[in-house]
Amino acid sequence: MAYYKPDHKLQKANDLIKFTKGEIEELPRSMKNITQDEKDELILYKLKSNDNYTQTLQDRINEYPGVFNAMGKFMPYKGPPVYG
Repeated sequence: MAYYKPDHKLQKANDLIKFTKGEIEELPRSMKNITQDEKDELILYKLKSNDNYTQTLQDRINEYPGVFNAMGKFMPYKGPPVYG
């Protein structure tokens, strides 16, 4: 079983974006005195993590045809019956 380790930097970035959009009233206490450079860094980190997640999904999608083609060898033929 894998051990889940939360990404605190990503959680901070999500909180910052929610605050900017107005979804939450105020930032958490740990982010009250955050500078503009740190805000920019958090937003860039969020974008980079989204890109990494998208790339991971794209890699998985590219693997699927190979898996299904390999499985097709073991599936029964569903074409018309051949007599003769």
